[in-house]
Amino acid sequence: MNENKSKTGDFLKVLFKLAPEFQETFIERYEILKIVNMIEPVGRRILSVKMDISERIIRKETDKLKENKLLDTTLKGMIITDEGKKVLEEIDKLYHMFKGIDESEKILADYLGIKKVIIAPLNLDDNKMVLNSIGECASKYLMKIIVDKSIIGITGGSSVQSVIERLNVKSKKYCNVKIVPTRGSLGDKAEYQSNTLAEILANKLFCGYKLLSTPDKLSEETIKELQNEPEIRETIGLINNIDTLVFGIGRSDVMAKRRGLCSSEKEMIRKKGAVAEAFGYYFNSLGEVVHEINTIGIDLHKFKQTKNLIAVAGGVEKVEAIRAITRLDSKLVLVTDENVASKILKDFRRRKNG
Repeated sequence: MNENKSKTGDFLKVLFKLAPEFQETFIERYEILKIVNMIEPVGRRILSVKMDISERIIRKETDKLKENKLLDTTLKGMIITDEGKKVLEEIDKLYHMFKGIDESEKILADYLGIKKVIIAPLNLDDNKMVLNSIGECASKYLMKIIVDKSIIGITGGSSVQSVIERLNVKSKKYCNVKIVPTRGSLGDKAEYQSNTLAEILANKLFCGYKLLSTPDKLSEETIKELQNEPEIRETIGLINNIDTLVFGIGRSDVMAKRRGLCSSEKEMIRKKGAVAEAFGYYFNSLGEVVHEINTIGIDLHKFKQTKNLIAVAGGVEKVEAIRAITRLDSKLVLVTDENVASKILKDFRRRKNG
């Protein structure tokens, strides 16, 4: 199978050398189908902005895709057809082979010492679109590993939201699954909070869920009191038994500000070399804990006991944070974008070549 993939990839490279114009057309039409699939219905002007190419070219390419019945037009804009979705799945595979994404994923997983790396296609300057692509890849992987009676824990944040938003559930076979937020509310936008996302995910999977109705930052005395509350005790019981965790990765400085840390705390974690934040912990570049938020939720011990760990993060500004988090556990699955992957691969090659 891998040999066949390699041959197909080599064939594409030869074809693109022979007809370079085909390569440009291939990538443009791939990106058009991908973007329409993610944000349909969409008009030509929006596509032009997202892809940073002229409306004239967009019109020409979308007309061709409509002729081939891959796109359709509605009063609200263009949508992808069922045939277009089938073709997009095949193009995804070709795009991966041509760009060597499959091979890059293996190299990165070995280099980082983790279970798996998934590189989301769609190399655009639009952060929202890239995050949508990451979310789509992560949601497909999540659907592959969910089993009957799974207990899935999720954190909050825009990255996790993108996973849930892109989730495509085709059956009601997940009724015995449970969803649980693994942290309290951060005070961010409601749509990014773990409680909100847990409810949305449960509704998509037609399964049960529990909420964790506590602030993210608490005093030790308050934590002891709340742990005696029956509802919270039940939620904690579920958190202690999760088999899958979907979580985002943040830069320590950004998350310290978002979590409302005081100036002395910010300075303290900076001096200790914090570069990353995940589920209430701050880590240095070696993946060592330098600070922890007092809260009710998942702790590092439970994190390392969890069978399926899915980290979702993109953006080159997070490379250092992402690398730190990959040091936490070899079972980790990282879903990220092409730019992040490229930056880490450059470091790998530089070290390899001495």
